[in-house]
Formats: sequence, C-alpha cells, structure tokens
Amino acid sequence: MNDLTPSNRRLVHLAGVLAGSALAAYGLHQLWNKQNSGGDDTYPVDLGTYSLKHQTTSKTCQRWCDRAWAWVAGFHRQEASDCFLEAIRADPQCAMAHYGLALVNGPDYNFTAEGGFYTLASQPSNWPSLNVAVNALKRAEEITREPSWSGPPQHRALIKAMFSTRYEWPVTPTTADKQVAYRDAMRTVAVTYPNDPEVQAIYAESVMCLSAWDLYDNQTTNPTPNEYGRECAIALDRGLMVAPSHLWLCHLKVHYNEMGPVDQFDWSAAEALRSPGHRHEIGHLLHMPTHLDIQAGEYEKAMRWNKLAYQADLKVIRAFPDKNLVIYTGYLVHNMEFAAWAAMYGGSYENAMEAANEIDQIVTEKLLMKSERTAQRMVRQTAPFVFVAD
Repeated sequence: MNDLTPSNRRLVHLAGVLAGSALAAYGLHQLWNKQNSGGDDTYPVDLGTYSLKHQTTSKTCQRWCDRAWAWVAGFHRQEASDCFLEAIRADPQCAMAHYGLALVNGPDYNFTAEGGFYTLASQPSNWPSLNVAVNALKRAEEITREPSWSGPPQHRALIKAMFSTRYEWPVTPTTADKQVAYRDAMRTVAVTYPNDPEVQAIYAESVMCLSAWDLYDNQTTNPTPNEYGRECAIALDRGLMVAPSHLWLCHLKVHYNEMGPVDQFDWSAAEALRSPGHRHEIGHLLHMPTHLDIQAGEYEKAMRWNKLAYQADLKVIRAFPDKNLVIYTGYLVHNMEFAAWAAMYGGSYENAMEAANEIDQIVTEKLLMKSERTAQRMVRQTAPFVFVAD
C-alpha cells in the first residue's frame, strides 16, 4: 500500500483529535452512579484473559481487579474505577485494589491537564477525583506497612512512587506539575523491575502524559522522537520483550508509533490488540491499530475494525444504562468518526453514511446538555491538540 503524504497524515490525525475534543466537551460533568458493574460471577462484557495477580484471599476481589486492569489498558478509567471499588468491597485489605483506584483517578494520555482533567478532578468525590485518589493511595500505603502484607516488592514500589509524588488535595494551579516528580520516581521503579510489564506500562504512560500527542519533532518532514518519545520507547520495548502481546503496552506502543515514520510502525504490537487469542470486547483496543492502518492505506481494514470497535462500545453503553458514561461516549463517537474517515478514504459512501448515522443516534441534544461546556469553549480548550493540514 502507498503511504499517505505528510500533509494527509496530519489530516488523518484530526480523527484522533476528535477523541480529545469529545473528552473535553463531555468531560466537566458529575459522572458517578453508584450501580454495581455487573454481578460477581457474571459480567456483561467479555474482557478476555488479562490478569494481574494481587495479594488477596478473595477470588471475588481478584476477579474485579482483573476486570479493572483490562479497562485500565483500554482507557475506560471510569469503569475501571467502579471495578476497583467492587474489589475493595470484597477485600478492603487488598493494597493493589486501592492503588488501582488511585491510578485511575489520575490523568491519562487522552485526558491530561490541557484537556481539563484537573478541573474535573477537583470534585471531592465521584470519578475522577484527586480526593478519592489521595485517600485510596494513603490506604494502600498503610496496608503495605502492615506485618501481614507480603505482596510482590514491585507492588510496594509502585505504591510508594505514587504516594510520594503524584497527587495532592485540594487541587491547586500547580498540581499538574507533580507529574514530573512522579515520572522520575517511576523511572527508578522501572529500572529496578525491568521484567515486570505492568511496571513498564505505568512508567511509559507517566512519561507520555507529560507530552501527550507530542512525542516527535519534525513531524511533517522527518519525524524524530523527542526526549519524551525516546524515554517512553525504552520502557515500551523493555516491557514488550517480556510480554509481546501485553494489551496495555501494545496500546501505548501504537500511540507512540502513530506520529512517527510509517516504516517503523510496530505491527506486531498493533495486531496483538485484535488477536483472537485475547478474545476481548474492549472497543478502544479494537480501534487502536487502525491509527496505523489508515496511514498505511489499509482503509478497508480501518473501516471494518472501527465498526467492530464501536459495536463493542455500544454494548458497553447499553450494558450499563444507569451509568452516566459521558466520557467513554467520546471514545465511542471517535470510533464512529474514524470508521467514516476510513470509508471516505476508501471510497465507500454507504459505510461512511452508516457510521455518520450512528453518530447522529448517539450525539443527541440530551447528551450535549450533560456537558457544562459549550461547543465554542470546547474548541478553545482543545486548541493545543489541533493539527492543521498543510
């Protein structure tokens, strides 16, 4: 397949920008609903086999933590928060469940300070809340100091690194600056535990959040990784050497690759996200490889996988009708937009219109009214993310 020109590649990236725009447009709203995320033994979404073993005697706690970490990998941090809360209810002494709750109440690559994260996280409860994060982290740290705790040393190191650096409450104008110290602390943990893929993923994301969507210099002429790109690539490749199909690492590797040279794309990482071996219905992970597909001229593939992705996301939205999943709806809409883009590039009018009609069904006046921001303010807020075609 012929590669897109640099100008068109920048235009393609507008599709990625739409996700950030949707997050900002929908983000500043009370998002919590105290409904369970499904039954203990049944769950309405197939999350595959992702598992991160914790020190807990409760199978229920472990099951909820596994669900949570799968959603962490797929950037549905609100549902991950709900799952970690269920895990804590099952075993209040599980330190990593508290740590996970703290992690998902913090920023991620798609929801950073520039996207309004800290404004929303200033709420004292619900998701995201740095008050919730601080209290969860405090409890995790307390548990690891108890004589009975005998979890893996890297788990203690993860908790300590975050506890000493990442959050504060109340939120202040300089709270976002703490992410630099957090990255520095995670660098030490990552070097100490090079064979732990979760450690490498957490470290890599801590780096990427400092320069979201800006990991390369000279993007339109000769993309070259900048200091953040080089640092996160070391962590990603170190983790993928140990776990080549690790969902979280593969997800982040696609984000790293997508603004770099096409001939350096890590297709093995991309394909791992949609491998039958994972057997998951995490829409954002099914979608992510298409960030590379469309740049390599694989328009039909990008269209088809985005359709599968938004169908999976529709299942999530419908599975939890009592939850106000406004931010994750942004991911759903992004997949529909991307399907339309791919169809247009591929000359498929019917599929483009099908995706556009799906957007009309989702983005209703009622949904838009749930946001505290107008469309005009949304554009101003997300201006740093916009890539303009040459």
